[in-house]
Amino acid sequence: MTNATLTDLTCIEELLARLVKQDVFEKEIFNTLWHTYLNFGTKFKDLNASMPLEERNRVIAECKHEQKSAI
Repeated sequence: MTNATLTDLTCIEELLARLVKQDVFEKEIFNTLWHTYLNFGTKFKDLNASMPLEERNRVIAECKHEQKSAI
């Protein structure tokens, strides 16, 4: 979602709300994706200050990708 505007994100949020209300997909799937998005991906908790910089950057990149994919 490069260059997405606030309007774009608001429309996506509204679409997701409508899909959940209409039971288009299982709520557990939605909850899992939403949890992944809110927590910056599943590997974010693995980051620590003792990691080499290159490894930290790789994990951060994975987390950003996972977070964007959850949307």
